[in-house]
Amino acid sequence: MGSSARLIVQEYKSRITDKQFAIRRREEGVMSHTSLLALLYNKGALVYSDLQATAYERHRASSRETKVYSISDDGIVLAGTGAISGIKYVAEKARILLQVWKSRNDGRLVPPQEAGDLISGIVDSNPGLDSAFLMGGYDHDRDRPLIASIDDGCIMQSNLFESLGSGSLYVYPRGEVLSRKVLSRLPQEKRERVVVSQDIYDALDQLEFPLETALPLGLDAIASGPQCDVFSGGEGFQVMRVDRGGVAEYILSKENAQKALAILHAQEYAAVLPRKKGEKQKGKKQKVEKDALPGLEGLMEIFEKCRRR
Repeated sequence: MGSSARLIVQEYKSRITDKQFAIRRREEGVMSHTSLLALLYNKGALVYSDLQATAYERHRASSRETKVYSISDDGIVLAGTGAISGIKYVAEKARILLQVWKSRNDGRLVPPQEAGDLISGIVDSNPGLDSAFLMGGYDHDRDRPLIASIDDGCIMQSNLFESLGSGSLYVYPRGEVLSRKVLSRLPQEKRERVVVSQDIYDALDQLEFPLETALPLGLDAIASGPQCDVFSGGEGFQVMRVDRGGVAEYILSKENAQKALAILHAQEYAAVLPRKKGEKQKGKKQKVEKDALPGLEGLMEIFEKCRRR
């Protein structure tokens, strides 16, 4: 008989509690200096982060800090904001507890919901953690991705996206616009049924939102954090992709991110340009020639070059 996440957390409570995080440091919550974004697409989930780390509340400690961790080969990734020490501590303990869960459950693939409960247990056991988290995972039992925020010991299913960190003030509105655009592609009768978070998950297979579209649009949203938030930035962006096949990581420098966004923005602008005089108008949609968009074919090539293998 298998063990649940709650039982494992209770059994390992003394091993996942650290003295440095034993006492709550402040009442007002996590001092969060970063930009995080989690995004669902048809067959998986993407988790984005900037690369800047802040120390002593207002000073940049690093401009090359990764903040998204693969914590299970089954397809579970964890992104943190706040104190880097707390983020690394939770990621390390989560890896251990996930291995325990698998050993107690006959090697089953870990469901994201159980992983979220394990992470929540670690956070609850260390009230002094000055960190907050986003999680992305793939539920192999239900054959669908999942994203969630973990805060005060709670795991919550999110919208088509979720953002976190001080840059969230700017990232969230971009995510909301992106979500509405994607959902607008549903037939009206189906779109009207998408009201609560569960409806988003039920509609995933019907959305016209493949990886090739989600990757650059998610980058466009997360990039608004460093553009506007003084505590976000660094030398580029980190992206973790989770799908049925596992986890893939992309590290984009500022230069490569700017190249990808330039191509994306050129495509978007060309799509809304008015037709030129003399063009035939027979009720058919105008097609933009490939040559009119320099570098169109190179958009995914940029991401593939930045993929870590």
